Amino acid sequence: MNRNIMTWNVRGAGRYGEHKLRILSECIEHYNPIIILLQDAGCEDDNVYIKTLLHKSYEVYDVVAGNTERYRLITAVKVPDISVMTNHGRIEYDSTYRNDPGARRPLLLDCLYNQVRFHLYNVYNITNQQKSKQEIIDLYTYVQHDGAANRIVAGDFNLTSTLLSLNIQGYETKRNNLDYVTSTFTLQNSHHILSPSDHEILICEVDFR
Repeated sequence: MNRNIMTWNVRGAGRYGEHKLRILSECIEHYNPIIILLQDAGCEDDNVYIKTLLHKSYEVYDVVAGNTERYRLITAVKVPDISVMTNHGRIEYDSTYRNDPGARRPLLLDCLYNQVRFHLYNVYNITNQQKSKQEIIDLYTYVQHDGAANRIVAGDFNLTSTLLSLNIQGYETKRNNLDYVTSTFTLQNSHHILSPSDHEILICEVDFR
């Protein structure tokens, strides 16, 4: 069964907050994503994105990915379509730049959809091309040994290289500049949507079989 997943680095709320929330709502209405991954979404304590997603019948999980509240990850799953079996929260693992002040860690959920279980990673990678390559390699080295049969690893990779150029294999990929959806499931149609953020919204179909 094909369902949509959406990833977007929203760059906080700020000046274009209402416009971003309107676009988020329009994407939900039009594409009905069962998974929404937001990065850089923690610019205010009273988080407007979380409120919007809860209002739209999503179950919401969030963590601070790095060393500042700004680096918030929000993962929202459609209720009752997806069941979250385990919320692993922000995960820690060995990586080359783990102690770098710009390093950020993913949010991991263990999910079930249509009797298919999978690990869902929301990624907001370090901002530096040389470092980001190595951090992605280190992340997938960890992911490959996480015990899951199926995986979705998506978000803002801050990466201009391809996974294959980094010798990461076994994942289908849809990409919009620095933003990726990668999965052991088959990925099909993708949509790139302009936004007031400097990141476009990436939506693609996942075949959950």
